[in-house]
Amino acid sequence: MACFLTSFLIGQTISNVSPNSGDRGTWQLPITITGSGTNFANATSTVVTISQGTSTTLSLDVSNVNSVTATSLNCNVQIPNNAPLGNYTVSVYDQSVGGMISLPNSFTVFPNSQPAVLVGTTPEKAAVNQTLPITISVDHANFAQATDNVFYLAQQGTSTVLFPVPGSMIALNDSHLKASFDFSGYPVGAVFDVYCQNDFDGFFFDNGAVVLTAPTSISGSVIYAGNYNGLVELYQKNTNVTPNTYSLVASYPVTSNSYTFPNVAQASYYLRSVPINMTDVVATYYPSDISWLTSTLVTTNPLVPSTSIDITPVTSLSLPGGVTVNGNIGYGPSGFTKAQGSGIVLAPGIEVFLMDTDNSLYAQTTTDANGAYSFGGVALGNYKIVIDLPGYSQTSSYNFTVDGTFSEVSDLDFLIDNNEIFPANFMGLETKKLTSRLTVFPNPTNGELNIKLPEGMTNAKVLVYNHLGQMVTEQNISTQGSKLFTLNINDLSAGLYMIRLESDQSVSETRLMKQ
Repeated sequence: MACFLTSFLIGQTISNVSPNSGDRGTWQLPITITGSGTNFANATSTVVTISQGTSTTLSLDVSNVNSVTATSLNCNVQIPNNAPLGNYTVSVYDQSVGGMISLPNSFTVFPNSQPAVLVGTTPEKAAVNQTLPITISVDHANFAQATDNVFYLAQQGTSTVLFPVPGSMIALNDSHLKASFDFSGYPVGAVFDVYCQNDFDGFFFDNGAVVLTAPTSISGSVIYAGNYNGLVELYQKNTNVTPNTYSLVASYPVTSNSYTFPNVAQASYYLRSVPINMTDVVATYYPSDISWLTSTLVTTNPLVPSTSIDITPVTSLSLPGGVTVNGNIGYGPSGFTKAQGSGIVLAPGIEVFLMDTDNSLYAQTTTDANGAYSFGGVALGNYKIVIDLPGYSQTSSYNFTVDGTFSEVSDLDFLIDNNEIFPANFMGLETKKLTSRLTVFPNPTNGELNIKLPEGMTNAKVLVYNHLGQMVTEQNISTQGSKLFTLNINDLSAGLYMIRLESDQSVSETRLMKQ
């Protein structure tokens, strides 16, 4: 009461909070607090609180103060998924008052239209005495940003809690938390519930998510004339979700062209040989298939202690030509690794094949950390891009001809979404007619974009396409001697776009990420 009275007597007030509202599940919201007659800047310790009443349990987290003057303060606010709804009081420490000045009902928390929700746990089966990586999936969570993630298992019917192997827990992305668990000493048939939580997203519980089976083994050979250098991967089928998914549960190095998985669960699996530094063969599923869709699923038999599986690798496509083929792959717009607030997340570590459709031969590469792939040395011929990700069907692709006219076939991009892989349609905009690569900055952008115009261009038009290939912006431009053109795309939602510049003399384009 004294604080409010002092503020009233000498005129220090908070006049505005902008923005004055936010949704649950907002990881970082910059807000500006404006004062009248205030003395924020000279405060010995600038303090900001956003709370309901006096309870600290009903306060939002002010993560940091970005800037402060006598009459203005900018800070970041976190709004957890479990934050109470309704109005909050904003308070700031004022040096002249010597305490907090407050503006009641100046900030409102609204419900989240996309709250964090449990998807499930994979894989579903573990073997007695096996150490197995387990992943829990929660849509619209913030695992990658949180610093207080907790992940553990509890055996049903007991008070036993199983924690991850030390140092093994990792946030794969915002929606996936992964850790290895040691199931040594637990009986066949034991059932485990799965738990995870952090202060921002809340608490999640997956009932009966992991079941222990008797151990079995899978072994075999890689049928290859010389010494095969590589490993064999083991993917377990998960049946509690529709469509089914597949978890990479183990990999084993090939020695003397043989491999063995000595202790795995009774389940169904895909097996794949993966060459390392070999140019004459490509990654191949059992028995001899590029795609998991056409390969043979291996189901272990509890009455048979060991299963023998031989894999014959597919011969690789030689690349003696002079053309480069490239593109990017991303999850989205609602893919399973979608980060909150972003439309597309580029996908690293995805296997990509260049198929010679005339001879049914394949060259193989893997997307880098930016989701990019590239094939160099492509010869004349007819080709198709094949993407491999167990559990995801490729519904369509790019079929194209290398005829020597161009040295590069670029922007053959794909999206992974709703258990399907398909071309990002805006990349089909006659990329072979391009005369140059367009330069734009900043990229990513929050809304304002600078476009560097090609030398000699006088008049042109700029077109913006979304990931569905729909044109969302078109603007005629006149250079008037300047080499830069500024385009405002504040009204576009976050996601991946194609920026295309067309004139009578040239066509240029590039990809853009809008944050």
